[in-house]
Amino acid sequence: MRNKLLHLEGLRGVAALMVVFCHIKNAYFVTFPDDLLESLKSSTGSYFVAHILHSFVNVLFDGNFAVYIFWFMSAYVISIGLFRTDGITYLKKSLIKRYFRLAIPVLGSVMLAWILLESGLLFNHKHALLAQKPYIDGWLGSLYNFHPSFFDALESGLWNAFFHYNEQRSYNGALWSMQPELFGSVFVLLLFGVIRLNRFRYSVYSLCIAFAFLMGWIWLISFILGFWLSDYENTSRPSNMLKKIFQFPALNYALLAGIIIIAGKPDFYNISDLILSTLLVLTIMYTDSLRNLFSMRIPVWLGNISFSLYLLHIPVICSLGSFLYIKFNLHNTIVMSCAIAAVLLTSILAAVLYTRYVDRNGIKWSGQIANFILTKLNGEKDSSI
Repeated sequence: MRNKLLHLEGLRGVAALMVVFCHIKNAYFVTFPDDLLESLKSSTGSYFVAHILHSFVNVLFDGNFAVYIFWFMSAYVISIGLFRTDGITYLKKSLIKRYFRLAIPVLGSVMLAWILLESGLLFNHKHALLAQKPYIDGWLGSLYNFHPSFFDALESGLWNAFFHYNEQRSYNGALWSMQPELFGSVFVLLLFGVIRLNRFRYSVYSLCIAFAFLMGWIWLISFILGFWLSDYENTSRPSNMLKKIFQFPALNYALLAGIIIIAGKPDFYNISDLILSTLLVLTIMYTDSLRNLFSMRIPVWLGNISFSLYLLHIPVICSLGSFLYIKFNLHNTIVMSCAIAAVLLTSILAAVLYTRYVDRNGIKWSGQIANFILTKLNGEKDSSI
């Protein structure tokens, strides 16, 4: 099964890079999208062509779009076991381990940020002051405006990131997505537990989507759609309707180009990100050449370290990245390019080590915790009979 999902692993790696690029842009050249658009208008002499070319570049810095890709694929992947194995056993274990699977690496990233902040090694405020507006009042200047506390960091990593996220008090600005990640995952798992393979379940999915839309929970719709696709893929006939819709590669490439063009423009209450991320995953899944492209070694390798890269890149930007900006006053294009390369490579190297020593252990330990709890629960049931 894992080999069949390599393209999704590769897409996850590309999405993780998009998030990193987004925050590097916010730290070094926040006005780049607007400057690029004006430059393209001038060089092409065409408003229409300039906007199309601008979208193909700007989408690489769209972190929010990337997170919606994460959410859709997360629901799809964790749901596969529900339909291919003993659903109830898999369901129980997945429900128990989900929090621990996320919390262990999240806590590690928070404690790393706490150490850096406590040691005075986060320089983003000095960086923002030197860069002046809009960095002072923007993303870079909004981070780490509080005094570090060990117990506060513990609470932030174990509780606040998942149940009471506070942007102004977060040790890692990337953790805003963890509460939707946990709640969305648990929701689709419980949804399966309630309706399982009931023949009316697709109607229930539709009602859940309508309710989420009315509540403004666009992020939850992404999880439901990913879960719906997993159900459809694993319980329908091989020649399902989606394969028929995406059977023409030329049309799929045209659709991909359209997705990129629209995704590279301002979003509409996250609805654009929801629709486009769903279409993107479907297009890649049902186009052989795209599936092969994202199954290549480098994207898959990035996918393997994607969660660690997502968790670690902001502390790296605010420590090493800001230090380099202050040290070399990065106004020279070549020097700035070298600094950005250093931040990117350091983030990737840190992610490789973090994946090996923390994230993989988090997967193992969360599974052991779930097995222990299930054993205890089953033991209590047996003893009560």
